[in-house]
Amino acid sequence: MKYSFKKYIFFPICIMFIFLLSFCASGEEMEIKLNIEDKTYWNDMASYLAGVPLEENNRFLPLTELNYYKAYSKSMDKAWNKINTNYIQYVTGWSKEYVPEANKGNTALYLLSGADFINLYHISPSSPRYIMIGLETPGYVNDPILYKTDELKNAFYTLDASLNQIAVQNYFTTILMAKKFSNKYFPGVAPVLLIFLKRLGFEIDDLQRISLTSDGTFREIEQREVSDTPEAYQGIRIIFHSKQNPKLRELIFLKFFVNQDSADPSTVEGKFLAKQKRLNLVLKSAIYLMHLEKYQSFINTIVSKSDMVVEDDSGIPIRNFPSKDWDIQVFGSYTRRLSIRYVPKEANMFKSEKGNVRTESQKFTQEDLKKIYETSARPLLFKYGYGGASRSAARNNLILLRRHTLLKSKL
Repeated sequence: MKYSFKKYIFFPICIMFIFLLSFCASGEEMEIKLNIEDKTYWNDMASYLAGVPLEENNRFLPLTELNYYKAYSKSMDKAWNKINTNYIQYVTGWSKEYVPEANKGNTALYLLSGADFINLYHISPSSPRYIMIGLETPGYVNDPILYKTDELKNAFYTLDASLNQIAVQNYFTTILMAKKFSNKYFPGVAPVLLIFLKRLGFEIDDLQRISLTSDGTFREIEQREVSDTPEAYQGIRIIFHSKQNPKLRELIFLKFFVNQDSADPSTVEGKFLAKQKRLNLVLKSAIYLMHLEKYQSFINTIVSKSDMVVEDDSGIPIRNFPSKDWDIQVFGSYTRRLSIRYVPKEANMFKSEKGNVRTESQKFTQEDLKKIYETSARPLLFKYGYGGASRSAARNNLILLRRHTLLKSKL
């Protein structure tokens, strides 16, 4: 069932009362999407969530007069200023210097991404398509008109906490994602992605719920279908454009676990990945998953489709990038693998051939990567990966891998 309301739905109290009465009388709990025929709805929503100044015709303008929202908006401004100061001003120059012109049309793929669009965008700022894959709930953004003041206050509190953590560390912790993305009013990563897009200056054209199909494509799913669709392959798709360029771009977030068979053409996600063309691959804080031997087939497939890879040491081991094919640049500092709380069970401990037990740090420390860092490391002016969450700047590292063919075509 769809409802279409005019711009100032907030004011006619009698109409709102009738609407709420009919909703409650149905005896069903259902999510209602308002204004879906209105092309400005999602852009208005993104501006409201982002805490930026709203235009006079924004349908959510009356809600910005509430005291908690004013405080939220100021906090978001402060957090975004930190992001600009600590990260964006540095990574923008880095990207201009190191991202080849030849791969700017590539799809940007971020595995184990969470809601971290900020890093994906700045590493590959010209991509027409962004794909993020994680275990977080894709979520949605319900119309705030349906909520009471106290409910909205709680919803904005969790959004504020999410942006503030990435402002300080350029990093989402697993615990925070599990807690904050369970926000029942603005659930999942969808509201955070809208905030990031709007704060980056984009105009939002649409937000869709999607699901992967058996042939590896995706389709839009309606609210009534959400509970009947396997959650593992649900996602969201945001259509957006810049104010300077009306060409539409898309951001896709899909929920599924990246496993050793995720690139296999017999799996749903394998079919989806096979349909993608050339990639700019991003990995950050990737729990050393790709260091497990059983992921080698997946690595071979995904690397073969990639023209550029940006990662920290927790991503794909450096041995998968032979110097005859790849230009390797390293930034920051690397001496050993960091100990983190969340790693694959197989990675916790292992026994060497001599039978002595060694720690996970010893297992995943890349000696070949250490040698590269010892001879050719460059400074890293922004936080990236697990090292960015550490108090010690000496643990912060970023690895840039570019195919030689790309660099030759740039000349």
